[in-house]
Amino acid sequence: MLRPAKTLIPRMTSFWMRGYTPDEPISLEMKKRWLGQVTPEIKQTAMTFKSDLDSYRREVEGGMPGEYSNIYQTPEGTMTMVMMIDQLPRVIYDNTPAAFEFEDHARLQSYLALEKDWIFEITEIERALVLFPIIRAESDSSVEAGISLLDDNYDAAPRAYRPFLADLRKYAVSRLDVLKRFGRYPLRNAILNRQSTPEEQEYLASLRIPPPPPAPFHRPYRRVPLSAATAKGELDEEGEQ
Repeated sequence: MLRPAKTLIPRMTSFWMRGYTPDEPISLEMKKRWLGQVTPEIKQTAMTFKSDLDSYRREVEGGMPGEYSNIYQTPEGTMTMVMMIDQLPRVIYDNTPAAFEFEDHARLQSYLALEKDWIFEITEIERALVLFPIIRAESDSSVEAGISLLDDNYDAAPRAYRPFLADLRKYAVSRLDVLKRFGRYPLRNAILNRQSTPEEQEYLASLRIPPPPPAPFHRPYRRVPLSAATAKGELDEEGEQ
C-alpha cells in the first residue's frame, strides 16, 4: 500500500480540482468550493485529509523535511501543498482559530513558487489558487501585491478563465478595503478571541452575519512555524512596506 504522502497529488486533484478542465470555463460549483462556500459533502471529503495535515504539521514543527515537505520539489507538488495547507484547514476547522494556523506558512510557499518561476509552469487557474494565501493574508501589503499578480495573471489567461479571475480580483479588492479600514479582518475577531472596536462592531452588525456556531472539535490556536531559511526575510520585508 502506498503511503498517504505518495498519493496526495492525485487525491487533492480529484477533490479540490474536480470538474476543472484546462481552457474551459469555471463552473459555479468550483467557484463556490474555492471561495469557501462549504457544503456537507465538501466538509466530509476534506476531513479525509486531516491526517495529512497532522503529518505535515509534525514535519514542520520538528524542523526536519519529510515525505510531505518533499512534495514541494515540483510545480504541481507546490500547487497541491499550498491548496492543502491554505484551503483545507478553513474547511476542516471552520470557525475555529485552527483554520488560520497554516496561513503564514502557505503564503511563504506561494512566494517561493513565484521566486522559482514555478508558478508560471501551471495554468492561470492553478496559478490563481496558489496566490490565494497572498490575497487572503491579514496584511494590506500582501493583498496589494496579490492583486497586482492577479492582474498579470488575468492578462495572460484564456478568455474562458476571465470571468472567474475577474470575480477573484473583486474578492481580493473587497478584502483590501476591509484591511485599509480596520488593519485586520473583523470577522476573525470572535474566532481569534480578539476584542472588536466600536467601529468594527458597527461594521459587523451591518453585515447581518450570525456569530460563528460552536465547532464540534477545536485545536489550540498556534501558527505553524516557517521553516524555510528565507521565511523571516520574506515576511519582514513585506511588513516594512
